[in-house]
Amino acid sequence: LSCVTVFAAKDKVLTEDQVASYKSGAVKVIEQIAGLSDEEIQNYLDQDDDFTTAALTSWKNAKDELGAFVEVGEQTVTTDGNNVIINSDVTYENKTANVELIANTKTSAYESMAFNINYTMGEKMEQAGLNTLMGLGIVFLMLIFLSFLISQFKHISKLTEKNKPAAPAALAPAPAPAVVEEEPE
Repeated sequence: LSCVTVFAAKDKVLTEDQVASYKSGAVKVIEQIAGLSDEEIQNYLDQDDDFTTAALTSWKNAKDELGAFVEVGEQTVTTDGNNVIINSDVTYENKTANVELIANTKTSAYESMAFNINYTMGEKMEQAGLNTLMGLGIVFLMLIFLSFLISQFKHISKLTEKNKPAAPAALAPAPAPAVVEEEPE
């Protein structure tokens, strides 16, 4: 994966040329990653480069849902002084995604890249409903397990009584010595 040169911004304001350069660099990286086969992705992942691994893992997780690359749409470039963040709205065959590419202005290298799929409200609600059902299911399973565990306490007390050593027989109190009263003479 070839890395496009990134220009460093000395302050928080980028020139129009810098912004254009960041945008075109992001388009090149997005197009290049979208064109990789599964075998090529695995070969790059085996190289163990942090940026490449993060970018390709994100793409690998999203590519089946997104489909084939179509085009890069609107892009925004922002900076916080240390990093430049390039957000690109990308159209794919099945869905759209926001691709976030972060470049370090000091090292002039890309640091991370993420493919964030844009879901419809219906898809988000479906996911929320499934998460709710899963959460409720786990809670009820835990309640059933706890009820079963509590119902077994009676067996535990019986086992502990059987395993107790027998208590020694209590000694009967010795009879009090008989007091003989002397009669007055």
